[in-house]
Amino acid sequence: MADRPKTSETQIQRIRMQRAADGKQAMLDYEGEAAAIRVKTARLKALRLAAEAAAAGKVAVAKPKAKAAKRGRSSATLSDWLKGREADGF
Repeated sequence: MADRPKTSETQIQRIRMQRAADGKQAMLDYEGEAAAIRVKTARLKALRLAAEAAAAGKVAVAKPKAKAAKRGRSSATLSDWLKGREADGF
């Protein structure tokens, strides 16, 4: 097997310190991005709620649509319907 060069204790310590510093910086970046996302989400939520409130105001002003006639059983019989069709020329 090939012999690997031995890393000195000071180099190992320097590498560990660099990794720790990189980890701290990564955590700061992550927390900063998370805070920015929370701020943006709160802003967008406020805009959405304002738009919904404005839309709700418009709906309240709009006239309600006429209700459709209820479908129910007609009092006319089949024979009355057939007579009406004959009278109309069908």
